Amino acid sequence: MVRKPANGGHEGSGDPGPLEIDLDAAISWIKKGGHKRVVLQLPEGLKRKALGVISTLENGTGAEVMLSGDPCFGACDIPGERFRSMGFDSVVHMGHGDIGLVPVLPTLFVPVSSKAIDTDALTHAARILKEKGLRKVAVLTTVQHIDMLAKVNEVLILHGLAIEPQRVRDMQVVLGCDLEAATTVKEHVDAFVVFASGVFHAQGVAAATSRPVLAVDPFTGEITKMLDGGDRFLRKRHALITAAKDAKVFGILTSSKPGQSRMGLAEHLKAIVNKKGKDGLSAYIAVMEHLSPDAVLALPGDAFVNAACPRIALDDSENYGRPVLTPQELEILIGAREWDGYSIDMILHTRRL
Repeated sequence: MVRKPANGGHEGSGDPGPLEIDLDAAISWIKKGGHKRVVLQLPEGLKRKALGVISTLENGTGAEVMLSGDPCFGACDIPGERFRSMGFDSVVHMGHGDIGLVPVLPTLFVPVSSKAIDTDALTHAARILKEKGLRKVAVLTTVQHIDMLAKVNEVLILHGLAIEPQRVRDMQVVLGCDLEAATTVKEHVDAFVVFASGVFHAQGVAAATSRPVLAVDPFTGEITKMLDGGDRFLRKRHALITAAKDAKVFGILTSSKPGQSRMGLAEHLKAIVNKKGKDGLSAYIAVMEHLSPDAVLALPGDAFVNAACPRIALDDSENYGRPVLTPQELEILIGAREWDGYSIDMILHTRRL
């Protein structure tokens, strides 16, 4: 297998330098499938490098390749019926692993991998954890860094940490909406090290596990400490529930995107709110392709409940002007769940890397 370098960034990074993309595999797949009109889908950080990828694919296959300019939030966000109606016959999606969805169009998931590693940062991370008496850790990452996990473990063990082994390699990968890799081992570790760019995934791990987390950026060597076990996150979520206590009309938000549509959940949430009609509460469902503060601005309601991508409520709620709750937080608000039973909203996927 020939792996060709593609200089460009990835989500959550500024300029990570060379990344490896298996373009030969994409060329072979397009030719074998007889595909003639291909949607190329790239993470935001790679879009500016699309011209070279398009040229290589078109020259290697004779197919017409067009770039999807829409935001790409992960493997849950693959092109669907709208693109088929425009005459596209396939999708090449780069930068995320297959999470087991049944796509509308034939779809190839092409890995984007990085060999970036900052051993000095990992050494410092080990020292920080040991000084706090946190010696047993689990190491998590995102799909583009998975090939470096053995080296990361080696460095941390060399500097005095004990690494909790995972059953399979896939279970060391976290997604924005699926943190099962963290929650399944949280009872066996003192802390987590998240080896990934930015702090997006590390914040999710801290919230889902109530364990201390260190985020180590492979590209910059920057270490972000989240050692409060998610306390700050929980205080913020409690404040949002309190802000929604006088709400009477709830908008239940869901998405038409195949990997983000939770219509069954939306209908359930609407039903449990409407059962509280005697208390003056009511709910309706709003379906949109892309949820954003601007899209929600015109919708009626005193508060919203997110039944689309879980990260919408957890990361962007302060931008919506009105409280945006998770399904679990709505249950706490209306008395169907105790605060002590708080859990983070997730979508668990059947992931195949």
